[in-house]
Amino acid sequence: MRESTIQVAHCSTYVVEQDSSSAVTCHASHRPRRGGATELTAAGLANGAVALFTSRGEPSCAETKPRMLRGHSGLVCGLLFVSGPEVGGHGGYLLLSCSADRTVRVWDPASSEPEPACVQTLRGHGGTVTDLAITDTGMLVTGSTDSTVRIWRADPARTVMLHPWFSEVQVLRDVSGWINALALHSKEETLYVGDERGHISVYRPAGGAMRLSRWRQQPRVHSLGVTRLLLVPGERVLVSASYDCTAKVLDTRSGAVTRIIDSPHRSRFTALCWDGARSELLLGDESGHLSIWDVGGEGCLKCERLWGDGALPKQGGEKVAAALANAVRVSRIDSTGPRVGKPGPSQGGLRHLALAEGGRLLSSSGTAVDAWRVVHGISSVRAAAHSAAVVAVAGPGTAAVCDEGEERRSDAARSPEAALSTRSSESAVYSASLDGTIRAWDPQDMSCTSIFHEVRSEIACLIHCPRCERLVTGHDDGAIRLWHVDSGSTVTLSGHSNTVTCLSVDTRGKSVRLLSSSFDGTVGAWDISGQRPPRLELLFAAHEEEVLAVRAAELTPRYVTAGSGAPIKIWSLDTHALLGQLRGHTEPVGHLAVDGHFLLSGSDDGSVRLWDLYAYALLRVLPRVQEGPLRGLLVVPDSGWLVACSEAAVRVWDYDSGGLLKEWRHAEPFCSIGLRRSTGDVIAGTEEGLLVALPLAELTPSMGA
Repeated sequence: MRESTIQVAHCSTYVVEQDSSSAVTCHASHRPRRGGATELTAAGLANGAVALFTSRGEPSCAETKPRMLRGHSGLVCGLLFVSGPEVGGHGGYLLLSCSADRTVRVWDPASSEPEPACVQTLRGHGGTVTDLAITDTGMLVTGSTDSTVRIWRADPARTVMLHPWFSEVQVLRDVSGWINALALHSKEETLYVGDERGHISVYRPAGGAMRLSRWRQQPRVHSLGVTRLLLVPGERVLVSASYDCTAKVLDTRSGAVTRIIDSPHRSRFTALCWDGARSELLLGDESGHLSIWDVGGEGCLKCERLWGDGALPKQGGEKVAAALANAVRVSRIDSTGPRVGKPGPSQGGLRHLALAEGGRLLSSSGTAVDAWRVVHGISSVRAAAHSAAVVAVAGPGTAAVCDEGEERRSDAARSPEAALSTRSSESAVYSASLDGTIRAWDPQDMSCTSIFHEVRSEIACLIHCPRCERLVTGHDDGAIRLWHVDSGSTVTLSGHSNTVTCLSVDTRGKSVRLLSSSFDGTVGAWDISGQRPPRLELLFAAHEEEVLAVRAAELTPRYVTAGSGAPIKIWSLDTHALLGQLRGHTEPVGHLAVDGHFLLSGSDDGSVRLWDLYAYALLRVLPRVQEGPLRGLLVVPDSGWLVACSEAAVRVWDYDSGGLLKEWRHAEPFCSIGLRRSTGDVIAGTEEGLLVALPLAELTPSMGA
């Protein structure tokens, strides 16, 4: 099935307390400069609390328990992280929250206290504080249902204190109605105010003084009240959303409406977000849909449901479902409570959208904040494959396959019988998954042609040996199984005492030799030629630590092993004597690929090293082949291109020149790759069980010249 060039997939979930009062109303995220990879996610709740999640990477809902910031007595309407050299606080940043209790609170999240203390409460509004914003100069603006906008600035007389002290310096009283939304230019201090009548007012600094005055009012921009405003200064664009189920794009210079977006689901837009890297507008609505718009050209590019019936599946499936099973979503706002001028949590849908570090999209709905990947520009074919991660992909003609390192040579280098066998088996691509199945796929339309079931132990690696018409799998319990590709019958080989990490096959003359590596530090050599039952030739301790990769050389009777500890080792295929060692990697080496006389080794630091297998010499270092640990490494035989896979991307390199030729990204993390020479595709397996065909036809041989 040909897919859209924009894909959305779930990353992680932050779940808060499970009751009707803990519905998430808004959220904000921040990565402290002093925190390295640590990320903070704050979620405002209907019960007045703020849930503060601290994470490294992308935690699942079962791995994260928030600290609770308690102090507000009404629904939290907005959150804002503030950072900078003059902000103060224990971590160089503060969190601001506004609430239906008519106050704004300033928090120090980096405090070592279990529940970080509120360092200041700003009072003065006579109604719900619906929104807040701050400039680079520290001017804080708050809007309220009391029809006022209040301006606050840090008191210069208290700069020696750990935390800034905000004092009220101005009140704007010329808005005739509830103020529902604010947008503030962080540098020019231009303020946009949206109210319950559908008007948008614009304020600017007056005469160089540190005070604002109304510059323009645009009446009746919407037929009903404005609910959200989003300012995009670089594009000179203001986006407004309203109870009238429309969003409008305005030119900030003229005030003219340049685009009207009607809700396709007849539900009002409740969240606005701008992707500056793509110049795209992201809209969330009450029905739980995310819409991605090119407001200047093509219109709606993508629409996916992230919340409600028919929503995209969430990573972690059963855990997330269990954590959310008891979440009660309020059906209406209690009329006896404080008057709230902006949408409350009660109507469900997407309450808030924001982009976090790394380009992840955060959305609030129900009692959780979800993180999503939104990936552009991938032209691919997807097969609805497995129900769990695809740990390995194997296809005829593959130079190397993720986690297996199966040796492949061109037909010219094979015997006539081997070449004929390879061509006759071009009709299948195989994948192995943590769901306990091995599936065979037609390489043309990626339809599933057969399924084998493994019930004894998880599959860790897979290779296809056309010469003996067998699939070979390595397992967590140390077993190796040979599968007949037609009948599915198996033969089990025992020897390793821990997980089999990698497999490789060498076919010389009439013999077929299987090489295996394991977490137990051993390497096994097995005769699987077929004239007699498979047998173990030798099992020996090759490394002091885990052996993560083994690879038979193409042109000489040698094989290579690598693992958690240095160095890479080269062995005689005939005597299993150690012939040489290659040193240079400082992180575990989990992937090996061979191209003629050259060896390529991939490390957990994302680097690849090129070695001469004859001289045992380092030729080149590619320091940033991937941005994280490698999940697969292969060489395209016809072109010599290097294909490297990480969770985030699949990249094609000319390893001779060190040039990047192509990159594919996907909404779901990659975990394995293989090569399908019959169609010129890289086949990538994902964490969610999909197979994605990435066409090498998009590249031309001249690109690597």
